[in-house]
Amino acid sequence: MHPDKSPGLDGFNPGFFHHYWDVVGHDVSATCLQYLHSGTFPSSLNETAIVLLPKKPEPEYMTDLRPIALCNVVLKIMMKMIANRLKCLLPKLISESQSAFIPGRSIQDNCILAFEVMHAFHRKTRGRDFSGALKMDISKAYDKMEWTFVKDVLLRFGFPTPWVNFIYLSLSSVSYWILQEGRQLGPIIPSRGLRQGDPLSPYLYILCAEGLSRLISKHNELGNLHGSHVSRGGAVISHLFFPDDSLLFFKADHQEAGVLKDVLLTYERASGQEISLAKSSLTFSANTPEDVKLDVCAVLGVEEKESLGCYLGLPSHIGRNRREVFNYLKDRVWKRLSSWKSGMLSRVGKAVLLKTVLQAIPSYVMSLFLLPKTIYYEIEGMMNKFWWKSGGENGKGIHWMAWERMSLPKKLGGLGFRRLHDFNLALLGKQGWNLITKPNTLVARVLKARYFSNSTFFDTTLAANPSYLWRSIWESRNIVKAGSYCRVGNGEQTAIGTVSDLMMNGRWNSEIINGVFNDQDRAAIYSIMLPVRAVSDKVCWKFESKGRYTVKSAYRQLQNNRTAVAGTSTQLWQKLWNCMVPPKVLNFGWRLFREILPVLSILQARRMDVLNICPHCHSNEESFLHLFVQCPYARNVWLASDLGWLNPGAATWKEWLTGVFQSASKDRAKAMLMLLWSLWSARNQRVWHHHHTPPMGVVLMASKVLHEWLDAKAKPSVSSTHGESAARTWSRPPAGKLKINSDASVIGRTGMIGGGMLSNFQVFQTIPTFYLYSSPTATTIIIISKLKFYIKCYSINLMFSIFFEKTLGKCCFSTLEARELIKFQLFFANFYMLRFF
Repeated sequence: MHPDKSPGLDGFNPGFFHHYWDVVGHDVSATCLQYLHSGTFPSSLNETAIVLLPKKPEPEYMTDLRPIALCNVVLKIMMKMIANRLKCLLPKLISESQSAFIPGRSIQDNCILAFEVMHAFHRKTRGRDFSGALKMDISKAYDKMEWTFVKDVLLRFGFPTPWVNFIYLSLSSVSYWILQEGRQLGPIIPSRGLRQGDPLSPYLYILCAEGLSRLISKHNELGNLHGSHVSRGGAVISHLFFPDDSLLFFKADHQEAGVLKDVLLTYERASGQEISLAKSSLTFSANTPEDVKLDVCAVLGVEEKESLGCYLGLPSHIGRNRREVFNYLKDRVWKRLSSWKSGMLSRVGKAVLLKTVLQAIPSYVMSLFLLPKTIYYEIEGMMNKFWWKSGGENGKGIHWMAWERMSLPKKLGGLGFRRLHDFNLALLGKQGWNLITKPNTLVARVLKARYFSNSTFFDTTLAANPSYLWRSIWESRNIVKAGSYCRVGNGEQTAIGTVSDLMMNGRWNSEIINGVFNDQDRAAIYSIMLPVRAVSDKVCWKFESKGRYTVKSAYRQLQNNRTAVAGTSTQLWQKLWNCMVPPKVLNFGWRLFREILPVLSILQARRMDVLNICPHCHSNEESFLHLFVQCPYARNVWLASDLGWLNPGAATWKEWLTGVFQSASKDRAKAMLMLLWSLWSARNQRVWHHHHTPPMGVVLMASKVLHEWLDAKAKPSVSSTHGESAARTWSRPPAGKLKINSDASVIGRTGMIGGGMLSNFQVFQTIPTFYLYSSPTATTIIIISKLKFYIKCYSINLMFSIFFEKTLGKCCFSTLEARELIKFQLFFANFYMLRFF
């Protein structure tokens, strides 16, 4: 359970149990097992809070509110235990017409079947075999389910009576309390309904819906109802169920409409559910006459619509104008972009939003349909504009780089944004992979019978008048084929004649192989390990160690193929992205290495009217190499750091990067990147605010920003805050010991250092102290002089060992010169004391 799920009336959410499981876990487990074994539990455990969530912005009626039940966590644990055991049995109990919440099935299975049936409806323009489809909406599907019906269905499936009685108890003993403005209103004692939020409720619902499924299937077997065919000889599809949307297919005539109505009324009376006729709709095949349509609609009491519209969030039919069909995706992206205040976001923040939110919007649609290229370009154009937008809400910013180059993998010089077209193909490849590896599913049987009945998915060509969904899946076959290989089992499905002809009793037949193949081929054949047990041949995915297709690996391979042609080097980029520095510095580094920072020479090359003169030295043009390496100001910054002035004689910026950064160690590369970023910040301060930062200030700012980020990124200690504070409390030294505490820190960008020292000598019971604010040199002199004074005062005729306790601020000193300066001060002071004694 997610730790932040809403708690029940007792106020304890799952996060509480996660955090304190070492304390309460044993008691909770024992309690749950006791209740499950005894078949009963106290009714107080089943008290449930209800929160009413609006279905639309301004609800007017109670039907506009969705009740959500907040169950007790202990009860949820028990229901989760039952649900985990139950769902393993569902694939054997539930027909293929249902795909929700069943392991191994997907919502996309229903979408594919519905789309193919609707495509067959539109192709069916001749003949007297008329077909109809009822899109059925069930009003308050969970809330109106009768408990006795649930119990009867479970018993009919053969579940043990004690187990069924325990589930019935969990349903019938519930009491509800409505939470409104901090008050609890109730209790409300229901007489039917499945709780929203109960882990068991979805599984109970689909088991009950299977009752309707079996009823429809029985009438199809008796010939009272006739489902729809996608192709001749293909599987019959009579219904597709999903909790949100259900489809029923039948022969469009008066008689079958009456049978279908009787079936639905029977299910309503038994289960307590109610078909919402106002929200249901009918559609017919293209050859159905108008009088037949009117007759069927009158019998069922449902209005006809030209198409089913959207089914499970996807279009049920796509005509010639595909751009118009998918335009809503572009509108959704634009609406989301418009709701964000880009001026308040850094580019790193924008990257997170683009990758996690915007690029996920079209993913569901792209899993089944290949979007038109114009949709890709327009969505990517909006994301690119959002990324480069700067200033206020109306600021445009400079588009320094096309989306195609930004969407390269990070190791190849991009930012790792997805190329929507390639990601679309990778998602579609998953459907093609399922057709190959799961050939016995209803979806695979239907599509094979329609499009490649006499061939394989890899070898098929587009059939006559294919659906747009099949065209989309077919486009991915080359991707799947390129990454697939056959793991030989019994050899009966792998052609050579077939591989099984080269085997005998589960081993290679050396007599045939030696007589037919050359030495190289024989060695290759014998290198293939045959399984110990007889298993079928298996198609495997070579880009994953487990041999299973993943969208991630397919997309990665598409990117590698594209960039392999361009021949981009990866060493420099891997060095950059492996640096442990703040994300804003990484983004700066990427722009610096791609030479897309607004340096004056670059702006001038873009035909902007700027005076190209270095803001520091005022004697040379501002280029990347001059600003960051060759300028006297940059030289002083490099010399003030631990790194030194690196390769100032480089002829070009790329030569400097390759010769210095790419060959640097991990720690030196990190320090270089921070210093380059600090140089750029100092340059901007000079250009925009006319503020000069001393070279040492540039070095110290780089160190300060790095260590503040590292401290913020560090995981907090497991111990309590009180314990941490106690651990840092000053303690007196042992008897006869002199203890000296000192500290120093850098003030802003000025290079000035504030320092202080506290010493204690227990014999005299005095604590002399001092503090100062001065330059680094003055700080050194004063600390040494003070130490000398204290030692002279308190060491007469005494020879005591000395503790020297250092409490340097990590956020100010790291691998740069400031740290070395303070280390020198402390070393010298310590050395002076030892020398004095």
